[in-house]
Amino acid sequence: MPLELREPARPTAESSTVDATRRRRRVRYTLIALITAWIALPLAAIPFYRLYDLRIYHNAIQAWLGGADLYAYYQGNLKLGFTYPPFGAFFLTPLTAWPMWISGILTTTAGIVSLLACVYFVLAPYAQKRGWNVWTLVLGVGLIAAFVEPVRQTLGYGQINLVLAAFVLADMAGIRSGNKWAGVGIGLATAVKLTPGLFIVYLLVARQWRAAAVACATTLAAWGLAFLAAPQSSATYFGNVLWNSGRIGRADFTPNQSLGGLLARLYDRTSTPQLLWVAFGLVVLALGLTRALAAHRAGDEAAAFTLVGLTANVVSPISWSHHLVWVVPAVLVMGVVGVERRSRGVLFWAVGTYLLFVVSPIWFYSPWSSTHWGDGAMRVICENSFAVGLIVLVAGMPFSVPFLRGRVPRARVG
Repeated sequence: MPLELREPARPTAESSTVDATRRRRRVRYTLIALITAWIALPLAAIPFYRLYDLRIYHNAIQAWLGGADLYAYYQGNLKLGFTYPPFGAFFLTPLTAWPMWISGILTTTAGIVSLLACVYFVLAPYAQKRGWNVWTLVLGVGLIAAFVEPVRQTLGYGQINLVLAAFVLADMAGIRSGNKWAGVGIGLATAVKLTPGLFIVYLLVARQWRAAAVACATTLAAWGLAFLAAPQSSATYFGNVLWNSGRIGRADFTPNQSLGGLLARLYDRTSTPQLLWVAFGLVVLALGLTRALAAHRAGDEAAAFTLVGLTANVVSPISWSHHLVWVVPAVLVMGVVGVERRSRGVLFWAVGTYLLFVVSPIWFYSPWSSTHWGDGAMRVICENSFAVGLIVLVAGMPFSVPFLRGRVPRARVG
């Protein structure tokens, strides 16, 4: 009996509608699960870190508004006080209008939104090119990113590092799109905390004159207004506090993962060996800006901004582990490059960097030990692992010409 060959059943309009409904339902359930996880995450992190830094901001600014010296307030056994310019105090003043627990909710929410914004600015063009659901990707990747130490500490301490990074990356997106106001975010971030000022240097090196001018004007205007409103505090900050790095903490303290902290621990000193720090710092600064410029010329602005952020972390005198939020876009950039190049090496590097900052080997040994060499070489390796990882990223993080020009060309290392 001959076999009958039948044509496969073609999908009907009804079956297509059912499939589309199922896909939408899966996306909806995924989003609900991710949002639920996002609510649970800060509830777990805040009790551990106790919003310690937010309490400093809250109490110091409240005392300042009451007539006290902004920089005279110290909190706890570590004697930590307010270390930002006066404009930073004005920027954070709205938080003092509420009880501490409400300020904690507001700050944590701002940190979460800023983290998602950072992920969006880096990954959205790639997701759109691939036809993926952007917000599912952003919520999912953002949740994974929240487990790295810089993010979980920023959320738990009530810090503003993610907010400032989002300001900077918003300018990156503005430069991509040709927005005439690009530079305002970098200017505000620099006015609040000096370290983002390296992005202004990058804009000048990359000859992005308009964005650099907008950033400079924004910073100077913010500082000028702060000086008019609080001349004494401004004079105290720029005349004294700015130059007193000891006020922030000991250079060799374990969470200081800058180049200065690395050198202080290697030499087993409480302060940074200045000549070495300046010499090696200039090398890292030149390398970071050179590679950022190469990434810019290749068309990968996300990698360029990430390299500048990482360089700022390395060359700053003090970079506590919660300052190192630029490892998040670094992992994302390497992930994209690894996928586009189909490079296992780059993907392993991205995953390894992520795991390094999740596991946090810098805390494997007591940070209160009287010597950094007392437990042998393994302690030295673990205690400086973040700093070494940052320097390696500055020196070798790959970048590619991205998907914004309608094609996905071959990746390159600059």
